[in-house]
Amino acid sequence: MGLSQQQVVGIITLNDVMTTLMGDLVSQRLEEQKKGAA
Repeated sequence: MGLSQQQVVGIITLNDVMTTLMGDLVSQRLEEQKKGAA
């Protein structure tokens, strides 16, 4: 029948966590570049 609701929620949560982590890493990189350029 495809993915169960629990599996879908798990995938969305995992995707959300990964997006948040990547966003944090990108933010840190941008902050470092600003400091380096300043």
